[in-house]
Amino acid sequence: VVSVEDLVTFPSVDSDNQMLSFGFFKSGFSLEDNSTTCTFSSIFPVAGDISLHGGMLCLDTDMIFQNVTRMNTSGYFWGNSHMLDFCESVTSFPASSDTTLKDTKLFLNSDLNVNGIVVVKGDCTINGRKNRVRFGSGGHIILKPGATLRLKNVELDGVIENSLWCEDDSASLYLDSMRWAQDAD
Repeated sequence: VVSVEDLVTFPSVDSDNQMLSFGFFKSGFSLEDNSTTCTFSSIFPVAGDISLHGGMLCLDTDMIFQNVTRMNTSGYFWGNSHMLDFCESVTSFPASSDTTLKDTKLFLNSDLNVNGIVVVKGDCTINGRKNRVRFGSGGHIILKPGATLRLKNVELDGVIENSLWCEDDSASLYLDSMRWAQDAD
């Protein structure tokens, strides 16, 4: 049965937080704090206010953000090789909390501002769909040991010396049909 949900806050005390197959989260959702985990298994897109508060969101299916979605706070996206599709209204990773992408295929539908730290683990892709990723003054993408990041159909803007880096030589960065605009050494 389809369930249309108002804004839902998932509590940290529950170890089985889930957005099930026929749940339509049209008003958004929130994770209580950085110890909260939640699994997304819905076939419907998500819209509204999204606040991860540093918690972990595990994808069992592709997650598509529909207009109008506002990402208020970020957290840990464990993609399980699924797609995280940002709509036109998602234009930044909030600087208020670090963002971690693990085994995630991120697709953009507008330019994305990186104002805080984005950590990459596992095998990740950022497909810009011909949009830009812009680094703000505190914006960094850091590849953890053994991580792989594919930048595809994207333009990187505002790149300075430590905007994008690998923690060690076991990480890999692949550039595919993209443009890199270096602003400084």
